Amino acid sequence: MIGEVEAPVRAYWDLDGETDPVLALRAAGEMVDAGILAVSLWERASSARPVVLSVASRLAAAGRAVALCVGADAADTTLAAEVRDLGLRELLVHAGEPREVERALDRAALLRGAARTVGVSVAVTAATVRSLPQVLGACARHGITRLELPVHRAADGGTGEHLDGDERRAVARSLRAVDYTKMVVVAHDPFLSEMLFPEAEPGEDGCQAANSLVAVSERLHVLACPILPLVLGDLSSQAFGDIVRGAVAREVRARVRAVPAACGDCPKVRGCQGGCRGRALVAYGSLHALDPTCERSSFRAPA
Repeated sequence: MIGEVEAPVRAYWDLDGETDPVLALRAAGEMVDAGILAVSLWERASSARPVVLSVASRLAAAGRAVALCVGADAADTTLAAEVRDLGLRELLVHAGEPREVERALDRAALLRGAARTVGVSVAVTAATVRSLPQVLGACARHGITRLELPVHRAADGGTGEHLDGDERRAVARSLRAVDYTKMVVVAHDPFLSEMLFPEAEPGEDGCQAANSLVAVSERLHVLACPILPLVLGDLSSQAFGDIVRGAVAREVRARVRAVPAACGDCPKVRGCQGGCRGRALVAYGSLHALDPTCERSSFRAPA
């Protein structure tokens, strides 16, 4: 089990055309100094390309594991040429919903060789989870062996995926007919991981917001997590290391790591540790409520 750490080792960083390039490059250097080991960059607009390349180059040159996610419209041979020599660990093409997966896979084919691993990222929604067998099958047909089911962004609205227990079990049964043992499938949700890898021993790390991971917004605010937008500090006026080791981060970390009382004697709590605190905050307005994707929760997303 991961206990409280001195500073995070992973950052999720979204950038757009209004991200200050000078401050962003400085922040990248501060991340390196603070001990960040892996950074997942998301190019949220094509106009962000110059700052994305600058930040990625700075982090990769310092030996950090850098992943870059782009939209399908941005995934072309120009991008491949721009990033080929950066040493990216991963290059992912994003699909916002299942019907966009085929196009993302076609665009990913244009990027082969531009990073150590090329794959696709598919937003986690109820439709995505219901379509997981088809999504995995499409990846196999296209020769893509890397699928990311990313952390939902609070800025995108909602809380991500919501299926009731019966629907989850139905999807889990469908997944048994799909061979994805040769794929690397990453799901950042303990309940989704349980569906995908039912034989795996559940982790005991719980929500890592403001602990082993943080997020950075387009406006350079350091957040507890992409789906938990509690602001820990502002990189335009504070150093990254000071923010993640500061009093606000410690206070948020303590609140996040408290297991909800509603989990009670649930046999799964040892593994999930209460699940995602960000989803609980969005759904119920409290960090100490049940994760709305938990079967014990009565939450239902709007139709």
